[in-house]
Amino acid sequence: MTLPAYVDYMARQADEEPLYVFDATFTEAAPGIRKLYDVPHVFTKDYYAELGAARPNFRWLVLGPARAGASWHVDPALTSAWNALLSGHKRWALYPPHVAPPGVPLDDDGEEAHTSDDGLTSLQWFLEVYPTLPPGIRPIEFVQNPGTVAAAAAAGG
Repeated sequence: MTLPAYVDYMARQADEEPLYVFDATFTEAAPGIRKLYDVPHVFTKDYYAELGAARPNFRWLVLGPARAGASWHVDPALTSAWNALLSGHKRWALYPPHVAPPGVPLDDDGEEAHTSDDGLTSLQWFLEVYPTLPPGIRPIEFVQNPGTVAAAAAAGG
């Protein structure tokens, strides 16, 4: 799908689970985009650079319309992450990396546990599980506004 076609889709869709695009190669396809932002100071030390060609994907351009969102997950290798929001609003719900969200099954590949693809979608979780949770079991939540940066620290802090 082309970018103009996706932009049209975002404006017109009314899907319960809309398409959410993650592009890890956007700086190769459009190198000028990388010049449009600065990495926040606290994230400028690039430990993955030491891996050379074995480096995993480490930055993504993420696009999505209203109601789009990622499923429960732990960032690769328990890394820290930052997210700059250009437009719209993004609802965040966070649990510590060692805590499985209630109702979310985990797979264990022998190295680290991660959420199962057989679990509920984010929308299903918020509609079916979230209302049943007592306040002390609910995730840390906030809404990110356009023009702001949200950061999530690695497991170690």
